[in-house]
Amino acid sequence: MSLQGSSLQGRYVAIDTSDSAFDGAFGYRLNAGYEKNGDFDHAYDLERKFLGLSTDFRISDRALLQLSADYSSKTNLADPLLRADQSGRANPLDPSSYVLPPRVNRRDALSPSWFRHKTEGQNIDAKFEYNLNESWTSVTQANYSRVERHGGFNDLFDIQPNGDIGYADYYVSRGEVFSTWSLQSYLAGKFLTGDVLHDVFFGASHKQFKDRSPYWDFVESGGALTPGDVSVGNILNPVQPPKWHFGPENDLEFHTTIKESSVFASDLITLNDYFEVLLGGRYIQYRARNLSADALPQDKNAFVPTGALIFRPTANIMTYLSYTRGFEKGEYAPFYVHNANPPSDAIESEQLEIGLKADINRWLNLGVAAFNIERDANYVNLDNYFVSGGQYRHRGVEFTGTAEISDQLTLYGNLAYLDTELRGVVDPTVLGKRSEGVPRWKGALGGRYAFAQVPGLSVDTMLSYTGSRPVDAQNSGFIPSYPLWDAGISYETKLGGTPTTFRLHGKNLTNKYYYASALYQGGLMVGRGREVFLSTQFRF
Repeated sequence: MSLQGSSLQGRYVAIDTSDSAFDGAFGYRLNAGYEKNGDFDHAYDLERKFLGLSTDFRISDRALLQLSADYSSKTNLADPLLRADQSGRANPLDPSSYVLPPRVNRRDALSPSWFRHKTEGQNIDAKFEYNLNESWTSVTQANYSRVERHGGFNDLFDIQPNGDIGYADYYVSRGEVFSTWSLQSYLAGKFLTGDVLHDVFFGASHKQFKDRSPYWDFVESGGALTPGDVSVGNILNPVQPPKWHFGPENDLEFHTTIKESSVFASDLITLNDYFEVLLGGRYIQYRARNLSADALPQDKNAFVPTGALIFRPTANIMTYLSYTRGFEKGEYAPFYVHNANPPSDAIESEQLEIGLKADINRWLNLGVAAFNIERDANYVNLDNYFVSGGQYRHRGVEFTGTAEISDQLTLYGNLAYLDTELRGVVDPTVLGKRSEGVPRWKGALGGRYAFAQVPGLSVDTMLSYTGSRPVDAQNSGFIPSYPLWDAGISYETKLGGTPTTFRLHGKNLTNKYYYASALYQGGLMVGRGREVFLSTQFRF
């Protein structure tokens, strides 16, 4: 059982228990929890509940049936995206003249306290494994999930240096239901051809996704239906507006159906002690209908291969070269553009990666990887239209490492460099520009120290860094880079024979003001301020 409270009026309780019976023929795991931050009168306030149950039925020595189900609900204050007034810029594409909103009190609710985003989800899984013999296993899996959303999205535009809001809008989905069911079956096994070992699996799958979407509500300050101000007025001195009554839920606008059937196979080939080759692929039949009220059908067949060459010069060093392709549902045009809601075509991508992982000794582990990713692009142009075209190219390198300096001290860290670029477009305002919201540098350095003099007592710390990020496809502005410092202290002991852990930790201990993300062509989300947590965990 876990109990936790925080300095920002957070409280959390959870239980996680498991047991078995009938000599291990039946087992279960149950987890449940409740979390609440504040009372919906401050930024980031939320309420969350969850319940999950997993069971194992050992039917025979060869057959295992696993069933699981979970339920969750979440309600959070629909914190707004902030957009400062950019009308005074001589050149709207000059990033040096980009205007950030004035700094706010991060505890202030900048959207109406009654304007919330609610989701409720259920998930059911079943998995049946049957060992045909020592080398081959049959696996069949089924899943059903359902999410109902009563979602609210709030944007504040043309914010002035004194905090005055130019105008605001609410974009609300009430009663939208997403559901997915899937079925997958495959055989997995190993066999030899001469001295070559094959570790294979092959099978088929089918997935169906549905989106039951009613008409969305759009409420705008000063609009024909809302002549008054529906915002908090000023982000530096917010005043709660009267509650807006949306009325009964809207009629159904469209009912999306996406069917995806595929066959797949993979073979990990061990040539000798040094070399392995991975060959695989998936053939996908994609059929999408009614992606929006007036969207055309999308029918596509795609082969998505994957492959890798793995070289192990020693037992503790692995190098690899891999290639993969991807295929996924397209993106929707944002609500604020002139051609709102129409979807793009399905998105294809490919990735090439080379890497090395080394366990230098039992105290030092290192990894390095370099990659190149190309992905179909969608963006919003200067005329405020959603455009599909070109490709994003993301090239980068990532380093990871863990070092046990002593029995008491462990250090760990990672560093990533990412060079992004939009290619294959004729629009000069976006050609060659960096990807929206993606930093060039990102890293973290942390450590843990266990006190030998006081068994069970340890301290830990983490310093992370995120580089500056473009706010839009044109790179007309950037949100600043920022470091964050987290730290904590833990004590493991026993209370009445029950293993117990007490922990005190803080996030963003320097109370750094930063923007956590840039979304929807320049909408900025303010990051959380300092928060200190005190928790206790009992392991019965």
